[in-house]
Amino acid sequence: GLHTMMMGSGYMDIRYARVEHCGQRPLMGRYCLHFHVMRRCPRCVFQGNAVVSAEHVGITVHGTHGSLVDQNVIWDAKAVGLYVEDGNE
Repeated sequence: GLHTMMMGSGYMDIRYARVEHCGQRPLMGRYCLHFHVMRRCPRCVFQGNAVVSAEHVGITVHGTHGSLVDQNVIWDAKAVGLYVEDGNE
């Protein structure tokens, strides 16, 4: 299924979108919506999205600080809904 991953430089801003049957199980890192080691990224936003019937993790924040993850709904994910990978993001 669909997966997104923003890594390196730049930013990703996804708002009020619906993604269905996303993620690629059992591949690690192939999650529906994924900030991956963006370091400090105040322009990185996942807001108001609906993640439905995810094959993997709904939303992952890994090594990304200062981002906005707000008002999202995750329904029927086969893994966790929201995964904060390092725990200090």
